[in-house]
Amino acid sequence: MASAYEAVKGYFQEHYLTAATGGRAGRQEEIRTTPLFSLAVKYHVDHAEDEVETSSECDTSSDNGDASKSSGPASGSEESQSTSTKHSPTPLEPSTSQSTPLTTSPGEHQAVLPQSGLLGFHVGDTESVGENEPMMLNVNAPNSVFICGSQGSGKSYTLSTMLENCLMKDNIVSSVSQPVAGVVFHYDVDSSSSISEVAHLCSLGIEVNVLVSQSNEHALRKAYERIGTGDNKPKVRPLLLRSSDLSVDRMNKLMALAEKEGPPPLYMEVIQRILRRMAIENTSSTGFDYKRFRGLLEKETLSKDQWLPLNLRFSLLESFLHPNDIPARPLETWRPKSKKNYKPFDLKPGSLTIIDLSDPFTDAATACSLFDICLRLIKAQPPPLRPCHRLR
Repeated sequence: MASAYEAVKGYFQEHYLTAATGGRAGRQEEIRTTPLFSLAVKYHVDHAEDEVETSSECDTSSDNGDASKSSGPASGSEESQSTSTKHSPTPLEPSTSQSTPLTTSPGEHQAVLPQSGLLGFHVGDTESVGENEPMMLNVNAPNSVFICGSQGSGKSYTLSTMLENCLMKDNIVSSVSQPVAGVVFHYDVDSSSSISEVAHLCSLGIEVNVLVSQSNEHALRKAYERIGTGDNKPKVRPLLLRSSDLSVDRMNKLMALAEKEGPPPLYMEVIQRILRRMAIENTSSTGFDYKRFRGLLEKETLSKDQWLPLNLRFSLLESFLHPNDIPARPLETWRPKSKKNYKPFDLKPGSLTIIDLSDPFTDAATACSLFDICLRLIKAQPPPLRPCHRLR
């Protein structure tokens, strides 16, 4: 019995224990995924050897200085200090140990906190954290943040600081070797001139793209183009979804939306029947066919009381659809111009996309549903796009 146990145990240890020793686990994993940490923690975890070397260098320099005072001029000591300063990296300059390598050899050091940026300074009375200790934002691990406060307390400033740390590569206050693409969803009842304040990041050279509703495009374009200078102004474009971006589930939610809770609209029984039929018949991978959906609906016998609210929903929905996916109407007098090579969610690392649906014709419920569709489309983007930090 014991010999069989020892044999199996030895087999497992030989083939699997060695391979698992370099994995992430326990306390190290808890530190790796923490959203905030002090600068002291970063240097204690990732630069413990540097701390020891630095203190020993100070002791050596002090001894050399005392010896030079008694024996002669300190030119040699000054030269050594100058050489040491010349080769020392800037405070947050990325080094080979900070970048996350694709492969790590057994003896190679891999940083636990490779990417971070300055968020603020400690002003509390926690004894374990020093006074005015720099507090860093962990950019290398996913996290969720809720920012709250009274008006003027700095909520937008905090969000802009977090985005700056995620989007800018290796600046003075951050060590980010792989910037991500940022997406911000914005909605304001004051749709005339209110803009997302994070758009001011364009002044730092960050590419800012703004997607807006067609019905409020002109007002928001003027508001956004007031900020920035030269080529650093935000680029404003209308948000246009393709028919393939929709689905039976998304159409069901969009058509049933109402600002107040209550019984479903009278037309929803017909809508759900058509959507159910399309879901059963859909055997292709092309996605939802909005033109066919409208064609099937036109064949239904609906009362005037049903068509009036239904047309309101269609009018709002089609204002966010690409013109090529909208069915033609017999008495149509105007149609939006077709957009060529239109890719609203072609996100690039280091860029910021703001989806601003502030519009007098768009209620909060519809805006939230459109935000959800946009977020799902962004998450469905295939590689080589890098992960995005999505903030709502």
